[in-house]
Amino acid sequence: SRLRITQIGGTTRIRGTTLQNIRKQHFEQYPLCITCLAATPPRTRAAVELDHIIPLHLGGRETDSNRQGLCVECHAEKTERELQERARNGGGG
Repeated sequence: SRLRITQIGGTTRIRGTTLQNIRKQHFEQYPLCITCLAATPPRTRAAVELDHIIPLHLGGRETDSNRQGLCVECHAEKTERELQERARNGGGG
């Protein structure tokens, strides 16, 4: 597979076939949204978005331990929270 990378700060973002393979492996192992499973009561929704727990622009890494599967709704909510936090901090990062 061809590895396509993009630099974000000091972190390399994986793209292309390599990312597709990582996504496939992650969702095979963890098919459900981690946030929904942690809800009270737990919800069962398919994980379809591969998310960086710590965003790359905040120093997160392209590692399995920094990835989680989220449903579309939970990913959108997390992204919105991160954008609001970034705005409060002057847009840095």
